[in-house]
Amino acid sequence: MALTKNAVVRTLLECGADHAFTLPGLGITWMLDEFDEVRDRLRVVLTRSEQTASVMAQTYGRLTGRPGVFMGQGPFASTTGAFGILEAHFAGTPMVVLTDTSCYDGFGMYGVYQSMTGDYGAADVRTVLGTMTKYCGYATEPQEAVYGLQLAFKRARWLRKGPAAMVMIARAPVTRQSPQPLAVAEVTGGARVAANGMRSAERRRQRNEQNHGPLETCDEKCLVAGGCE
Repeated sequence: MALTKNAVVRTLLECGADHAFTLPGLGITWMLDEFDEVRDRLRVVLTRSEQTASVMAQTYGRLTGRPGVFMGQGPFASTTGAFGILEAHFAGTPMVVLTDTSCYDGFGMYGVYQSMTGDYGAADVRTVLGTMTKYCGYATEPQEAVYGLQLAFKRARWLRKGPAAMVMIARAPVTRQSPQPLAVAEVTGGARVAANGMRSAERRRQRNEQNHGPLETCDEKCLVAGGCE
């Protein structure tokens, strides 16, 4: 049975990534052995700081027109690494940021050092990245990690290009076994979505409707005009 990190690296390849730039930490470090298995197809460039890695990913995206992948540990990917992310945001450069909450095996609510869950004593990596990215996914389950990464690539290239992020809870989603193979389906525009994640979202929607009634949605004019994005 495959681990989530296997599926994440496979998804990077499926989305067309051939370079990734990083100063590893926590969740990213636990994935390095999987990157080594595909080093002939996906080159991981080790840098001396998160700032350098983010700038290199931004430059890659600007030169190629394809999302540059920046990976790092949550507290530092979202602070020192913000240099390249902000430039991508301002310049409309496609970039994908892969990071984690540094929550240390479920102790995130206890104010442990460097935690980025947004709980007591911790900073909030999602809020920080949300100010400078087009999309910031948050994965608590293996399927969500794959689906969120696919959406990040889609958003980074969609309409006005820019940075998109995928945040994973470390350590569980990175090394947890997937309950079943992660089915991947083709959707409009060449983007990919995880079918398992779609079914999970549909179940949550049905439960919400049972408890709170149907969810109101905006009309087609709003969607066509881009008001919802």
